[in-house]
Amino acid sequence: MKTYTLHVDADATPGDAGTLDRAVLVKDGFSWGAFVFSFFWFFAHRLWIAGLIVLIAAGALGASLQLLRVGAGAGVSAAFLFAVLLGLEANSLRRWTLARSGRPAVDVVRAGDREEAETKAFARWLGRGRPAFVPRPGAAPREVVARIHEAGGIASLAHPGLLGHDEWLPGFAADGLDALEAYHSKHDDTVTGHYLSVAAGLGLVVTGGSDYHADEAHGPAGPGSVSLPPDAYARLVRLKVETATADRPRSA
Repeated sequence: MKTYTLHVDADATPGDAGTLDRAVLVKDGFSWGAFVFSFFWFFAHRLWIAGLIVLIAAGALGASLQLLRVGAGAGVSAAFLFAVLLGLEANSLRRWTLARSGRPAVDVVRAGDREEAETKAFARWLGRGRPAFVPRPGAAPREVVARIHEAGGIASLAHPGLLGHDEWLPGFAADGLDALEAYHSKHDDTVTGHYLSVAAGLGLVVTGGSDYHADEAHGPAGPGSVSLPPDAYARLVRLKVETATADRPRSA
């Protein structure tokens, strides 16, 4: 595993689409690029001051070796040690340059490669409570339920066991929610039983489904892996018939 630092603009604001475009990940540890290419590596990364310092230092080293009439073997050893020093310090100099130019390190991640580091760093930077997080605008549950009812539908909350916020359920029920998806491919018997009890306590019917998406990475391999028991299905049909013929507001 490697360690990377994430550098973004110091004045980055939530919702700024260009923030991550300008973000830079810097790997901690030895830089083979700087070891091999010396000051060219610094210039390639737009580290102008650091590259100039390295260029001057390399020239001074070469001049000193000639002035002191150092032998070829010692000269090669000195050049090698200088390259090793650059490899060790290059990424630190890069972080220093980025911070100096207004892009300080805002996060540290450990990952197997740069692609994984980008995924982790950007997800954390954009996650809830992080500096670049922007809450998604959306309708309140009461409005969502009302629109479903206006269209003649039954409002059911999908896979509450995966949602993991049972404290929200009484409020949803008060807003007109009709059903909970107690039967789901990711609900085991214990979770299913729990939401059957919750639904009964809130006066809701239950629904069920396999959550098949035709995607092996999401849900079961095929449809029909979850069935709604006949009595639960009958109550669901009865609710549909009752609400279709009732002349009353569906949510209060």
